[in-house]
Amino acid sequence: YLPLETPTSIRLIVIEPGATDAPLVCKLAHVDLSINPPYEAISYVWGTPVYSHHFSCNGRIMRMTGSLHEALLRVRLPDRRRTIWADGICINQADLQERGHQVKFMRDVYQKAHRVLVWLGSDPSSVAPAVFTSFRRLSQGKSISPNVPFSIFARCKWFSRLWVLQEIILAKRAIL
Repeated sequence: YLPLETPTSIRLIVIEPGATDAPLVCKLAHVDLSINPPYEAISYVWGTPVYSHHFSCNGRIMRMTGSLHEALLRVRLPDRRRTIWADGICINQADLQERGHQVKFMRDVYQKAHRVLVWLGSDPSSVAPAVFTSFRRLSQGKSISPNVPFSIFARCKWFSRLWVLQEIILAKRAIL
């Protein structure tokens, strides 16, 4: 990691387009948050703090957690670049001074993001489509099936994180 230039500088990941199963390729860009750069922030659960997944960044091989790798593959676009802020990559986790400063700065990062992408994790029980359909129906004033497994959906680890309150409350727009 190159050091951040100013107290209001952050790193952004510019994810190259690709198929869902293609290796992840990106660039890290330094930007000053005070100029309101266009980006999306991602809200996710770190999961096991094992950096087991490799990816290419600025022509070098870097590592990230499995949870973040899965999230970035899911939000990567097939036909154009996507600019994302994700703490697991955009903050140099090995630099305690930078990490301390950037964690205090996260309020601004989420507040200034064009939108926050919420990655709930994979959906092995396949309940998300039924839950989202029910939310849509409720927002339209329609009735929903009593058989929708909301309790399974609510058990996603993302809902148990305290940080998500800040990430969602500060978001201009959030997308699940």
